[in-house]
Amino acid sequence: GSAYNVRTVLRAEGALDLARFARAVTEVVRRHEILRTRYPTVAGVGTMAIEPPGEVPVHIVDLTALDAEARQARTRELLGALARAPFDLAHAPPLDVHVLRASPVDHVLVLRMHHIMIDGPSFWILFRELGELYQAYAEGDHGTALPEPTVQYADYVLWQRRFLRGDALDDQLAYWTARLAG
Repeated sequence: GSAYNVRTVLRAEGALDLARFARAVTEVVRRHEILRTRYPTVAGVGTMAIEPPGEVPVHIVDLTALDAEARQARTRELLGALARAPFDLAHAPPLDVHVLRASPVDHVLVLRMHHIMIDGPSFWILFRELGELYQAYAEGDHGTALPEPTVQYADYVLWQRRFLRGDALDDQLAYWTARLAG
């Protein structure tokens, strides 16, 4: 369901270069494997499958032909639909990006993610990098804006596996099995 969706809505006032924004989104997703990971079940066991980097679609909804009242109503309707839409974690990464274009200088940016791939600190890293890359591309930088991450989420998972052995693993499994029952 959609109970674990994290939806971020930002209003961007001023000119927005949609191609540059889409490029920044694609670069952030390339940099962070977790943003392109899906979660299929194999033989009854949840697994991680990291997709190769590729262009990330940014869904653009042009609302410029609508009058102000209709535009507001359509924006509310779209935001509600996006909030309710579940992710298919087995078949697609749990991230999608939408731009609702109200006018050439008024946009609503919607990043929808599943909580499985984002937490508070990660959220701020994502937005900081999006902003830095968008700005760097505006200034003519073509790929040197940010250093490559030294650790990916899969590295953290391996660290946890090494850490969680014996009693520590048994305690965590018992806790989460009880907590997630049903």
